[in-house]
Amino acid sequence: MKKYFSLVMALLMSAGFAFAADLSNPDLLAQGFDDSNNTGATFDAASKTLTFDGAWTGMRWLFYGDEDALATDYQSFTIEIEPVDFWTEAIISDYRAGGPGVIQTVGIPAGESTATVDISPATQIAFQGGDGATSVKIVAAYLTPKAGGGGESTSPIIMDFSGITQEDNAPKQQGWKQVAPIMDKVAEAKYFVIETEGVGDNKDGFGGIDFIVQGGDGVNPNLGWTQIGLINSGWLSYPREDGKTISIVIDLQKALGSKYDSFIQCTSWAQLFIQYYPADASGLATAFEGLGFKQAYLTGDFAKPEGAVDLTGGTDFGFIFDGSVTNLGTTGIHQINAPVSKAYGVVGGIVVNAANENVSIYGIDGKIVKQVVGASSQTIDLAKGLYIVKVGTANAVKVVVR
Repeated sequence: MKKYFSLVMALLMSAGFAFAADLSNPDLLAQGFDDSNNTGATFDAASKTLTFDGAWTGMRWLFYGDEDALATDYQSFTIEIEPVDFWTEAIISDYRAGGPGVIQTVGIPAGESTATVDISPATQIAFQGGDGATSVKIVAAYLTPKAGGGGESTSPIIMDFSGITQEDNAPKQQGWKQVAPIMDKVAEAKYFVIETEGVGDNKDGFGGIDFIVQGGDGVNPNLGWTQIGLINSGWLSYPREDGKTISIVIDLQKALGSKYDSFIQCTSWAQLFIQYYPADASGLATAFEGLGFKQAYLTGDFAKPEGAVDLTGGTDFGFIFDGSVTNLGTTGIHQINAPVSKAYGVVGGIVVNAANENVSIYGIDGKIVKQVVGASSQTIDLAKGLYIVKVGTANAVKVVVR
């Protein structure tokens, strides 16, 4: 079995073709394929039907000149099709001089309908059919933006929790209540970080922590007491000592999973709790004391430091590392000067700060909800919910519509 399409693609790229998809419009299906150097397929935009010229032929989107920007702004590519009785696949490749060629291939078996490919710096995304390929209707093909963008090792702090009322629910449970008014900040963030300092109650092992959320407004969405699962379950050893700072970094969306959308939309009240399982609960006043708690804050993406240990709780959803990436004060809600957002939520819609720019709005599942071409500063009406919004070339942001 030979995949002729990939081979011909490499030859064509070496010939210097430089057509490029428009990165400001993540709806690649709406753009159509780059067919200037077609290698054996045709696409009918009206019916959204791709017709293959035999096995291992197909079409593609090119990103020459935008290879690195593609990876900076977007986290994945998804293609959805009406199921067919033959194999199809999405391929991401880098055919620059010295590039690795094919980076990743994700197949759609016969009878199935979706493939998602992680984004890397790449010159093209291709879609092709396997043995017996005839034609297929493409339902959607889109790039999913990174939430918050970036990748810096010291991402700005979006806010800390020092000005939010703390609550002791039980000796081993402690956290923050009434955080719903700052849900836009929670949505904007990628990580919830707990910083500890010193031994706390358990010097020789980190112990187990449950990350718990609760909140609602009396109507849907309403989220009851939800335990996310033991972080470092099984008492994974992570030694502490006096004077040593340890940061516990929790990826909010991964940790909350299907509960994330409901939690973000809480409009009346909400709580974040840490439930600590110490080696010896006797004499323990609070969970914070048991952890040697120092501070907690919300931040965007940052690279995992060298030596960090993955958190475990059924799935990996964060990491622990020695040290700190910031030194917050102890009073007030500390917000480092971050750029003014290009979009923010209001009751019944999203306000965009735009100057003749394309606006793309996605649901939390990554599917496009609405697009506006050449938008000015305006309010876009939308139903209550959580959205990912990209305005022009700015990084995508998560926005809550109330």
